[in-house]
Amino acid sequence: MKLKKSKGMVIILFFVSLILIPARAEGTGIKPRNALGGISDINQVKDRLIKLDNYFYPVTSGQGVVSNVTNEDGYDIVNVTKRSTTYGNGAIWSEDGYRMNLDYDFSTSMWLYFGKDTGSGSKPEEKKVGDGMAFVMHADSEGKNAFAKSSRGNNVFGGGASLGVWAQANTTGGIKGAITNSLAIEFDNHINKTGMDKDTTNGNDGTKPYGHIAWGLPGKAYTYGRSGANRTQIHNDAQAVDTFGDDRWHLFSINWDSERKQLTYKLDELLEKTISLNPQDVFGTSTVYWGFTGSTGSAKMDARVAFEEFPRPIFTQVEEKIVDESGKPVIDQTVTEGQKLTYQIALNEIKGTGELNNLTIKKKLDQHVLFSKDTGNVQLLKNGSPIAGNIEQQDGWWVFSSPQPLSLVKGDQLRLSFEVEMKQGEKISGKPLQMQIDSGDTLVTAQNNVGESMTLPHHAGSFYLDSNLAPELRKLEAVEQIPTTEDFTVRVEWEEWNALDEGVVSFSLDDLSTGQTEDLKREQNFTTDNSGSYLGQGISEVNFGQLPVGNYQLTVRARDRNQKLSNALTKSITVRGTLTLVSVPDILDFGEVAINQIENEKKEYARKAGNKMTVEVSDLRASSASPWVLQATLQQPMKAEGSAREFSGKLFDSAVGVGSGGNNYPNEQLLTIRQNGSLNKTWQENEGILLQVRDTVVQGDYSATINWTLQEGI
Repeated sequence: MKLKKSKGMVIILFFVSLILIPARAEGTGIKPRNALGGISDINQVKDRLIKLDNYFYPVTSGQGVVSNVTNEDGYDIVNVTKRSTTYGNGAIWSEDGYRMNLDYDFSTSMWLYFGKDTGSGSKPEEKKVGDGMAFVMHADSEGKNAFAKSSRGNNVFGGGASLGVWAQANTTGGIKGAITNSLAIEFDNHINKTGMDKDTTNGNDGTKPYGHIAWGLPGKAYTYGRSGANRTQIHNDAQAVDTFGDDRWHLFSINWDSERKQLTYKLDELLEKTISLNPQDVFGTSTVYWGFTGSTGSAKMDARVAFEEFPRPIFTQVEEKIVDESGKPVIDQTVTEGQKLTYQIALNEIKGTGELNNLTIKKKLDQHVLFSKDTGNVQLLKNGSPIAGNIEQQDGWWVFSSPQPLSLVKGDQLRLSFEVEMKQGEKISGKPLQMQIDSGDTLVTAQNNVGESMTLPHHAGSFYLDSNLAPELRKLEAVEQIPTTEDFTVRVEWEEWNALDEGVVSFSLDDLSTGQTEDLKREQNFTTDNSGSYLGQGISEVNFGQLPVGNYQLTVRARDRNQKLSNALTKSITVRGTLTLVSVPDILDFGEVAINQIENEKKEYARKAGNKMTVEVSDLRASSASPWVLQATLQQPMKAEGSAREFSGKLFDSAVGVGSGGNNYPNEQLLTIRQNGSLNKTWQENEGILLQVRDTVVQGDYSATINWTLQEGI
């Protein structure tokens, strides 16, 4: 292996491994393979199939157009015609940027599906799939909108017998309606015995295999003949086929030898056929569109194509990663001084088969990214194995190149990797200690086997070289216990040692009963100025409002703009619910009592009409709190107004009864309620606290004071 070295350069070794290309048959490089089973069995080779992206353009204007590309699991299927469409037509062509350059070699292979033939008879005209499709290369003036026209106008396909490419079948002269400057390899499923398919290998007796493959030049008048009033067609290298409509996928391969000017094709196990042609004579150019046409008549078919090889290598994506020692990407992230990184540049989405020549990967590196032989460890790999190559510096670029042609197939991957070390940053007073590092421009160039020069620029983004200090939190002020009726506020002192920095102080309040973190969160931004040795200081204060009853964990941290985290300050907080006596009766009014109406020495009286008794207790404590007790206590027995004479009788709770005792005594409990939760209760005039009067009572106005007491627990 030869190494090149220039002044000030690192000697770089390139390595590569080669993917084994399937063995090819003698002569053309096409290996025959048997057809696959039913349509679902195409998945057996889906790892070899490709997504076509925007390589093909379906013709969208015309009678009964049904062509399109549908997305499958990791690959695409070209739908040329559909069984659901009678007298349908299809044409689908390579986009302008993917035409074939016949000055260069190419090869391609694909799987063809001709539908399922059900209920057919024994004769060709009784077959139920048709009409067929054709592989076509052309330089028609209509470009990617070309298709065979009928006699009914410029925007009407040419009917079933034309297969979307041949001249009109209902005339016997000229090439009217055909795609001009073209070559077609037809897969004809429906025999027009007295017309276009007269004298094919199938004959007219219906005893030979149904269908055929043949090639011709649709735009040349000598391709056609006549039989009476019918147009006929010359079928070059016609091969009988008895597998059309067998619900199987069939392998079709093509190889173009630009030096010999020979196109070789093969379907399944049939003998391969070689067409000698001069591109200028047939197409008038060496750059041609290529694709498929097809048609249906009274017989219909699902004509489908799935590509196994695209006829050139194409790389459609450059993926670039810059990773740290653990393999973690650093784009948009922060790295430190002296840290080692690895640049990884991959050419992904390589599609097609052929050679890639003059591959060059150019890379610019930021001045703070050091690349040397001590940190280089450069590898240029194909599928993980080394490729020999060179490296040099040109006008500020590092240039990695491979002078040898690279033989590629779909799915190959080319990867360049090299190691760098971050430069030690300089601490300049008055500036933040963080610098944006550009990943550097990447430019990939190469030329493929059909002469296309490919250039693909890429830019991965940027990352940051950081030597900042994290912010610090000093003093946390927050009460440890608070009722639900008060707002919970928090204050914290912060310090940020970096000038021109900014960040956020985060206050997280976790409800310990939920098992979740950051049930409540508040944030406050901070900034520092640029006054040299400035030490940024400040106080952040937030208000969480009134909190539900419970136990909480308060955590405060600060984060600067480079995602540097401060120390954490924590505190446990308990929020207590309130127990409140909202309302009690202002007065219990028994009105006037007539002494002479008392019978049997005593009588019970309800309160006067409208004097209902209402009590309300608000309990906002936790559901697990102990019961509360509400008591109505008589401060002193009733006395006559303006006299020390006591009342003969007593107040009592209707729910308990008047009892057998005499008058009330001081501090006697008249009513007791014990329960959990809030209470809002109203007693009617004949409920709650009532009055008993004895016949020994002396006339007068009597009153007393009732104390209402609410307490937690027993």
